[in-house]
Amino acid sequence: MKRKFAPGLYRSRTPSQRNVQQRPLAGAEHKGRNRAAQEDVVLIDQPRTGSFYRSMRKITASRAGIWLLSPRLHVIDRITLALSDGQATLTGLLGGVSIVTLTTVGARTGESRSTLLHAIPAGESILVVASNWGRPRHPAWYHNLKAHPEATVTYRNRTETYLAQEVEGAERDDCWRRVTEIYPGYEAYQRRSPARKLPVIMLSPLRA
Repeated sequence: MKRKFAPGLYRSRTPSQRNVQQRPLAGAEHKGRNRAAQEDVVLIDQPRTGSFYRSMRKITASRAGIWLLSPRLHVIDRITLALSDGQATLTGLLGGVSIVTLTTVGARTGESRSTLLHAIPAGESILVVASNWGRPRHPAWYHNLKAHPEATVTYRNRTETYLAQEVEGAERDDCWRRVTEIYPGYEAYQRRSPARKLPVIMLSPLRA
């Protein structure tokens, strides 16, 4: 299966394989090793599924919501993140979906660039969508990852290194269904930008 990011670095796995939890090591002497392995990655929260959260996600994906929030929400989220000592964003509190800070290396400048993104868990990996609120062009962080696939993800003051790969074909279809079930706004963004297919990016943890 063709991938645009970091080809050949590791074998492709299907989403179902990614979601299979690793068997615990046998014996009490290995409990500490299992716990340490689990803590090696950023463990984002599972999305909340209550009616309030579903309603808020629909509102943010509406035409009025996009018009109102797209130029302002990232500023509000950064303020909320600072006031909560890195523990919460307004988007995460209202929408029930984890918001992570993705830090990439600029494709042109080589400088660090950070952005806040919805993050959908996929086993130990994370799915993010280059929606850019349904605008005609891909967001800058997408081009940064294309040039420099290694990036860091910060969630609740924990930072880990990840490798980005764009999923394609049947794997993308599976991942797209997963992210749109959790956040239907991506379907609205796709309708707003019919000339481009919104990229779905898999962030997989890198371990030393």
